[in-house]
Amino acid sequence: NTTIWTAANDGYEVLNSDFLIHHGLIKSIGDVPLSLIQKVELKHGKLEDVDVQGAWVTPVIVDLHSHIGVGSMPELNDVLICYSTIAIRYHFLQVCSIDSLNTHDTSYELAIARGVTIVQFLPGSA
Repeated sequence: NTTIWTAANDGYEVLNSDFLIHHGLIKSIGDVPLSLIQKVELKHGKLEDVDVQGAWVTPVIVDLHSHIGVGSMPELNDVLICYSTIAIRYHFLQVCSIDSLNTHDTSYELAIARGVTIVQFLPGSA
């Protein structure tokens, strides 16, 4: 019972359908054949049937305007210099994105956990 966005056929949408995931890989989309379910269960044991109540499933989520890894997460006042008057006075806003990237920012894990797989990160905002 899910809405599956496959991105095939110019964004074809499969409504109220099923899918089979095994070891993190999608094995079947649509009406999952009983023979496939039995084959997987025979080899690996009983499968778990989860009703996702119409939730969306998509292969990827692309964030085209992201500040991930640029600010701090969690956000703390002592590290918010990118929008402060000090930053403007000393031209801290004139840095390349790669110069301001924090590779230890916990927001990466949060984004991945929510399905984001590709980001374009940007320091500051226009």
